[in-house]
This record gives sequence, structure tokens and C-alpha cells, in this order.
Amino acid sequence: ANYICAYETSRRFLASDGKLSPAATMVAGGCAGTAYWLSNYPFDVIKNKMQAAANTPRRYSNMIECGKEIYRVDGWKGFTRGLSVCLLRALPAN
Repeated sequence: ANYICAYETSRRFLASDGKLSPAATMVAGGCAGTAYWLSNYPFDVIKNKMQAAANTPRRYSNMIECGKEIYRVDGWKGFTRGLSVCLLRALPAN
């Protein structure tokens, strides 16, 4: 939902005379991708950590337990590790 909202908002902001150039369409898509990853990245970190631990002795019983462990070990920074690379990829990919 946030992807579509960000795309439509960006598209309306960038449209001149109701028309959107190809470059503006790319920018609107990049803005939408960035908004998506900013809001969902912490959940993706938890998902990846749970998947990586699935076949190890250290398994997480749920997302909350995994999130608490990430926070205990790394603090809030643990939820954003790798976000900058993800955002750089989001612009051309979306």
C-alpha cells in the first residue's frame, strides 16, 4: 500500500499538465521503491535472520523473539544494517 501511495504522490507532484515524462516515471518509481524499503526493511532483516537460523541449533520461535535478539545485540542499528545498499538498488530497480 505504501508503494502505491508513494508512487501516486510522486507522480502527481512530478506531472506537468497531467503528463508524465519517462524520466519522471522513473523518478516516481524510485521514490516508491525507497518508501517501500524504508518502511519494510526492519521486517526483512528479521525474516532473513530467522531463515538463516532455521537449520542451526539457534532457532527463533517467532518474529518478536528474533527482533528482541537483534535489538539486544546491535540496538536499533541492527535493523538497518545494509539499508543504504538496498536504497541505492531501489532507485534504478523500481
